[in-house]
Amino acid sequence: MYDTRNATNTRKVFICLTRREPFSIENYDKRQLLARYLVEDNSEEVVTYNEELSADCNIVKSVFKKLVGRYTLFSEADTVTIR
Repeated sequence: MYDTRNATNTRKVFICLTRREPFSIENYDKRQLLARYLVEDNSEEVVTYNEELSADCNIVKSVFKKLVGRYTLFSEADTVTIR
């Protein structure tokens, strides 16, 4: 989903990534809110908008896990059955 080797975990990158599969969020405002949620420090009282703001990979993973919660991956056969 994002680059763990470089400091590319920016709000701008997440806005772009969430438009593609598996997210497919077409609405720009919703993508931007998700990106802000993943990257911005929620302990700050005031946050100045910065599209290039980045966050540590481990923090982003932790926030994303909290957002998604528990999930089950389906096999190819399960996916065909569901459809």
